[in-house]
Amino acid sequence: MGPAKSGASRLDLPIKQIVSGFKQKAAMKRKTAGLIIGLFAIGCTATEVSFLSAPPVPINHQACSSSSECILIQRDCDDCDCGTPVNKKYEAVYANEKQKMCANYKGPVCDLSCRTNSSICLNGKCVPG
Repeated sequence: MGPAKSGASRLDLPIKQIVSGFKQKAAMKRKTAGLIIGLFAIGCTATEVSFLSAPPVPINHQACSSSSECILIQRDCDDCDCGTPVNKKYEAVYANEKQKMCANYKGPVCDLSCRTNSSICLNGKCVPG
């Protein structure tokens, strides 16, 4: 006959230890995730992210009859593009929009060397020159 059974068998102990270990690891992951989310919520605002950008320019704001009407404007807070072509009569509209949108911006700012820094009128639309 075999040995008398006392409490847990040899097979039960390792399974209980494994399950206990899984529970401890899961609890630690939850705590870590909560800490990361909490730090992100405390430390960041929407204006601090570098991908904050303005909505597209309406096509009628790019309409032109001559190149003298066209300019390039910077619309994103990080200035990480070479400009958006618009009719210069809308320059103040976009300057005010950018000032409001970027008032509390604290992210990176680019220093680019763009292929062109002008805009021309082509087929009735301002485009990069």
